[in-house]
Formats: sequence, C-alpha cells, structure tokens
Amino acid sequence: MCRRVERGSVFTAGLFMALLLGGGTTWAEAPLEPNFSQAARVGTLVAKPNTRVAFPVGSLTGTLDLLQNVFAGELTVGGPVRTTFHPAGFPPLTATVSMVLVGGVRGWVDDAMQARLLQRTHIRLSDVWIGFIPVSVGSQCMTSRPVDVEVAGTLDLDGPSSLSGTYFLPDFANCGFATATLNLLVPGPGNGVTVTLNPFGAFEE
Repeated sequence: MCRRVERGSVFTAGLFMALLLGGGTTWAEAPLEPNFSQAARVGTLVAKPNTRVAFPVGSLTGTLDLLQNVFAGELTVGGPVRTTFHPAGFPPLTATVSMVLVGGVRGWVDDAMQARLLQRTHIRLSDVWIGFIPVSVGSQCMTSRPVDVEVAGTLDLDGPSSLSGTYFLPDFANCGFATATLNLLVPGPGNGVTVTLNPFGAFEE
C-alpha cells in the first residue's frame, strides 16, 4: 500500500513523484494472483455436415483484472469426443475429435461484465471411419493452421454464463489418402461455438 504523505514530508513526497514519473513499479502495477476458476464446457456446430460436437467438461482458470478490463487464463478441455458427421449425400463419417490448444485465453471484460475471449486451437481427427470402413489418417491429422475461436457474452461470477461465436474451420492436413475426402466434407465457414461456464463445477444434462 502507498503510505499517506504527511504535510511537510518533502522527502516522502519527492520519492512518490519520482516513482510515478519515472515509471517505477508501484503497488497498482503488481500482477494479480489468479482469481477466476469455473467449469467450462465447449460445444460446436460444424456447419458443412451440420453436426454438433460436445466436448467433455473442462475448466477455465486465470486472472480477471477489472481495473484494466482484461482477462488472461488457460482453458482445458475434458478430452476428445467420438463424433459421427452426416454429410449430405455421403456415408456417415465417424472420428475421434480433439482440441489441441495453442497458447492461452486472452480477452477483454468491460465494466458491465461483457466479455470477449479468444483461444487458438488445432482440431485433430483420429480413428476415422467412413461408413463401416476404417480409414488410416495417422497421428497428425489436424487442421493445417490453428483455428481462431472468439466468443462473446455476459460473464457471471456467481452463476452460469454462456459465451458464443462463429469461426472458420480450415482444411485438414497430414491425413494421408483421406485428406481430400475430409476437406470435401468438413471444413468451411459459419461454424458455431458455445462456451458454457459454471462456478459451481456442474452442468445440468
């Protein structure tokens, strides 16, 4: 804390002004301790095959600085999920879908708790089947570049919150002979995403 300057204390006042004008570190600039931790559930609607993917519950933790209106934290996803896509005019495509997160969550939260958060991630596909036929895609079948996922909504510190947005899903790469087929059926614009948060750590099914 900054000590109150008594009248006549020239030295103390001069030191305070030197720190303020000279760019020294003051108590107001000290980094905040992590103060945000909520259960997080990520769901997406992949537009081209019109298929919902709901990942297991993970968490969003980090530091919410309401003086600077910024958020910095880490998202964890509860694991991969087995999903069957139903592209029009094509046999069902079944795959294990994983999020391979790139860096942490960064964002802004205004005084009305309106939040805008950004996370980058690759999407990986494994154990792929087309109809009843297994397709070898290797261990590095994922989006050719990270997906920029941005969500926005009202952040509630005392109850559930829902933040949503849209994203572009780029082509997949390193999927062997299945690469062209996957890129025909899955990637594209207009994919919806929702991040549901709960400070109590549980969600109603």
